[in-house]
Amino acid sequence: MLAVNRAPSIRRRLARALLTWAVLLGVAVSFAVGLAVHEEVDELLDDTLRASADAMGQLLRTQADAMIAARSGPAAAEKPGDLGARFAWQLVGQGRELLLRSPGAPTSLLVSEPVAGFVDAPAWRVFGLALGRDGRLLLVAQSRAERAEARIEAGTHAVLATLAVSLLGR
Repeated sequence: MLAVNRAPSIRRRLARALLTWAVLLGVAVSFAVGLAVHEEVDELLDDTLRASADAMGQLLRTQADAMIAARSGPAAAEKPGDLGARFAWQLVGQGRELLLRSPGAPTSLLVSEPVAGFVDAPAWRVFGLALGRDGRLLLVAQSRAERAEARIEAGTHAVLATLAVSLLGR
């Protein structure tokens, strides 16, 4: 008897097509969720930098001169610690001289051209806040590595939750 080459049944073709579209839709939704989380995390981290600068700015407006007079070195004692690798601040004078800095902050300026507002530096996301008319500028920064870690963790959790819900809904 001759073997007849039969086409797959309509049920099998329909099941394969539905599975393919479900997987593609799940990947597309996960990608969209990942992008949205990436943007929102960046916005949240920027808001945190701005709020930190505002809070520190209030203190430095009234206490900077006393802190500068009391320091015992070029800017701050070296105590890098864990926080210094993730978050740093510097008080810059009108002539771009470093007046004060947080422990663990670089001894050179965080950005080559300090300005008010957000600036991207190679290793830092920096927010500059003018502290009055004397030309002082507070630079508050978060490391790019810390920001990337936050985006990856939030994105991974959101994508995994989206995939789990997608699979449960099938």
